[in-house]
Amino acid sequence: MNVDAFYGHARSLISDVRSQLATIETEADARFRMIDRFLVEALGWDRSDFKMEPHTTAGYTDYLLHIGGTATFVVEAKRVGKILVDTVDKRYGSYVISGPALKSASSGFSQAVSYCIEHGVDFAALTTGEVWIAFIAFRSGGKSYREYKAIVFPNLDSIETEFAAFYDLFSKEGLSKKLYRTHFAKIDGVSAKSFEPLISANKAQDAKLLRKSELAQDLDPILTSFFSDLAGHDDPDLRRHCFVETRESRTADLAMQKMISSISSTVIQIATDTGQQIADHIDATVESGRSSTILIAGGEGSGKSTFINRFFEDILDRSLKEKCLIVRIDLSKIIDNPSTAASDLTSVTKKLLEAQMFSDGYPKYDDLLGLYFDEYKRWSEGQHKTLYETDKSAFKVKFGEFLDESLRDDPITYVIHMLENVAKNRKKVPVLVFDNSDSRSVAFQEVVYEWSQTIKRKIPVCLIIFPISDKTIWRLSREGPFRLNQTRIFYLPTPSTREVLTKRIDYLKDRSSKHKGKERYFLDKGIHLKLKDINAFAACMEEIFVNEDFISRRIGWLTNHNLSKGLELSRNIITSPYLSIDELVGSYLKREKPHVTIKHRKFMQALISGDYNQFDVSKHGYIRDVFETSADFPSSPLLTLSLIKLLIDKAGEEGSNTNLGFAAYDQIASYFSAMLALDDAVRDCLERALADGLIEPFDADDRHVNEQQRFAVTHAGRMHYEMALRDEVYVAHMAFATPIRSHAVVDALRSIKNSSMKGDEWRNVCGIFIKHCVQDDKVFLNIPADSMFAGQTQLRTDLVARWVESSSEASRNRSSQGTTIGAETRDSVRAKVKWFDAGKGYGFATDIVSGEDIFLSARLFRERFLDVPEENSIVICDVGPGKEGRLQAVMLHSVEIPGDRGIGETNAKGVVKFYDETKGFGFVTIAGSGEDVYIPRRVAHDLRADLAPGVPVSIQVRESRGRGLEVRSLKLEPAN
Repeated sequence: MNVDAFYGHARSLISDVRSQLATIETEADARFRMIDRFLVEALGWDRSDFKMEPHTTAGYTDYLLHIGGTATFVVEAKRVGKILVDTVDKRYGSYVISGPALKSASSGFSQAVSYCIEHGVDFAALTTGEVWIAFIAFRSGGKSYREYKAIVFPNLDSIETEFAAFYDLFSKEGLSKKLYRTHFAKIDGVSAKSFEPLISANKAQDAKLLRKSELAQDLDPILTSFFSDLAGHDDPDLRRHCFVETRESRTADLAMQKMISSISSTVIQIATDTGQQIADHIDATVESGRSSTILIAGGEGSGKSTFINRFFEDILDRSLKEKCLIVRIDLSKIIDNPSTAASDLTSVTKKLLEAQMFSDGYPKYDDLLGLYFDEYKRWSEGQHKTLYETDKSAFKVKFGEFLDESLRDDPITYVIHMLENVAKNRKKVPVLVFDNSDSRSVAFQEVVYEWSQTIKRKIPVCLIIFPISDKTIWRLSREGPFRLNQTRIFYLPTPSTREVLTKRIDYLKDRSSKHKGKERYFLDKGIHLKLKDINAFAACMEEIFVNEDFISRRIGWLTNHNLSKGLELSRNIITSPYLSIDELVGSYLKREKPHVTIKHRKFMQALISGDYNQFDVSKHGYIRDVFETSADFPSSPLLTLSLIKLLIDKAGEEGSNTNLGFAAYDQIASYFSAMLALDDAVRDCLERALADGLIEPFDADDRHVNEQQRFAVTHAGRMHYEMALRDEVYVAHMAFATPIRSHAVVDALRSIKNSSMKGDEWRNVCGIFIKHCVQDDKVFLNIPADSMFAGQTQLRTDLVARWVESSSEASRNRSSQGTTIGAETRDSVRAKVKWFDAGKGYGFATDIVSGEDIFLSARLFRERFLDVPEENSIVICDVGPGKEGRLQAVMLHSVEIPGDRGIGETNAKGVVKFYDETKGFGFVTIAGSGEDVYIPRRVAHDLRADLAPGVPVSIQVRESRGRGLEVRSLKLEPAN
């Protein structure tokens, strides 16, 4: 809050007004010389927020104040000296509106209420400029507003003395947060207990960093590099070998569908293994000589910069690359200042071009003469013809001075001349890549875009490329410079966290092999490990992040499949003292067990607490406390889980086609209003869930809760929901960390925490805590009996059954071993369709491995532009918790139709389109259909030298989930 900053303005204003009170007589005087000034100078309102005397059927409203275009606050002005407060007590306080202390203000209240009704505003103030009275015009509960209290500032002294409350009630900042409701809840005596201080079993002073083992400390710097360098700037080998090639994505489908339906119909998904769509666009630009601008979009942390670097350096065909001059401009290294952005861009581009165009990194005189030949010719035939014909040396000196002045004073023309030279004389297409624009301001981005388009208009041909996040696309579609309807958008799919980690661990193992020189990767970075230690470490990493499926899935879902964040979280886990990597490596080296065993509890403690002895949400970017409530807006500790459950049910709603599973703010507010939740508590819950990544907005750039926004549950939200219902370690840590108002519960939890925590104690902590949460939930919320709220009833029933009621010994054993983890969320499940009713919009499939039924919504197939599935079709999908405790598909990857070649293998003949030995892939064109089929490295290994374009082959073809049609075996055919 900015209350301290405005307090000084308020004191100066009050001092000034005091000296003028005797001269302020009329209502107009009071408004102009006092009320206006208080609102603007002391309370932070802009005059553009005012609507003065808007007409209604009730008359003319003195002030109607707006926030973001929404009417928020009515002010009824009275002349100075008019009696509003009848008590002689001149202190700040509260009085019943119909009581004797405010009898003189009765008509003013009536007027203000009538204006509030007309404008749909519930909060109002009566004021003379000297006296300020706050009250709520509408109340639920069947009583008139007159039976409630108003808050009164009877004079200027009370305003100055109680300015914090004055600012909360009447400032723009306070109104935007609706803090007046908290003040009135207190004076109305609503659940006084709710406003008791929040305390947790964890004490801040007890938090300590745990000591890491020597091996973990040694590994820390290497892992920081290994798990953070997506682009491979420091290690080109890492970039080449660790980039995951994928044509499917955990997140791209929904993001693409939103963009296609709301922003642009020209979105195309990139095949990251070949980047063929980008290559085709470059080829078209080269052949046609027509300039263009493209956007390479992807989720945050999807590896856009990595893809760009790898594509141009390792993937793009050499013959096509030789026809281009690629200039990568890193915008993150340019100061975000719109006023200097153009000149800074010019300077950076100038240096990059000179480095590529001139052997010494700068132009010689003859080079400049070639760039400025048109000027040279005009001089020699025009104004300086005589000098040229009589003294060529003097002419060259004079022209050299012109060149010096031009390069110094007009660098943009110099840059244009260099690019013209590239296009006209060197017969290459300039490709300007403006990387890392996401972190820059809109104003800066606008300058960059306009600068790029100026360049594009000035030279014969060029290709402009902007890698940006889908969040930036949403922002730019509203207010930014990009003409999205004139720009081609390519979407970069995001691979699974498991695939990314598998690639990196394979690379780690390869670089740790016994071949000559393979140990240098680690030694160069200051790590002094024996080769066997590195091999053991790689094996442990593989066991943790690859072989333990629930671990990689949990990391991927908690980070919402953000590659950068997934790698960061993996690094934090592997170096956490809880995981004891030195013990795991030692166990592997001693061969005490055939496999490295990862205990679920240790993994979860490493995930939740990291390097500390207790969980602290302020020190963790990925684990959130879904039981935490706001100190400002007391509410149920189950409100966040209730919100996630509502959105989970919305996403799996039978036959739902409403905005891809997104729920509008007013729908959410109405739903929880029926449960008697306070509006402020619901809004606060939405804001925290949005900030924590548990829910996402439809507009990816709009991170604020407003009436126009829509929300859906994220993978992180689903994973937190699962952990709250199933993971003993998570619930126990949240029990200790969650601030609550029951001292008895806190004391009980602290008593257990200070003892030796064994299996029974962990379960006991969960039981005590969840029992408190359920009891507190009943104080704040009421679940209606309507079937619409069945999911909420199920949530509470599941919590009580899992944590509070006694369970079987077998169930407790499964819980302690962690075998139920992952039972609710799984990636890439193969399921056979039992039935699907297109009219109802849903059906069910059976998990081929577990035999469990999985709910399928038609929405998933619409998102992928697929027909609804036939009976016995195989669907590949991610599953998560759904309505009434059942499993539901939350992301669809592919569908295999019965009888389709995807079920088995088919034989075909064709010719080799191409095979690239360096890159390890190629394509065969099937005879007759003309369809291209992917050739992986492993299939072509023995024949790769013979796979020239046009060579006839016979092949076996199978549908691959990763690449579409794929060659499974290949045989050369004799040429006709």
